[in-house]
Amino acid sequence: MSSVSSNTNMLVIGKLLDDNRPVVEGGKYKKALELKKKIMTEKEFELFCRQKFENPDFILGRKKKKDTTQGAYDYYAGEGEINNDLGGIDDIS
Repeated sequence: MSSVSSNTNMLVIGKLLDDNRPVVEGGKYKKALELKKKIMTEKEFELFCRQKFENPDFILGRKKKKDTTQGAYDYYAGEGEINNDLGGIDDIS
């Protein structure tokens, strides 16, 4: 999304903004705090997805080898159809 709003479920953050400032200086981060939205690091989001999709091989991006076990579904953020139902995210700590 290009902005954080009341429709936002969560904000996934990295360490730095595109201009190398700390992520806590960014407008999306500040807006998510203001709206009391769930904020997760990329690693926390990856772990959340592993639990949600019951897939211990889930990774963000293609830095690791694809899960090629028979019947495995490749949950790759950004490729194919993604399940946008992240229900229960408030229960993840």
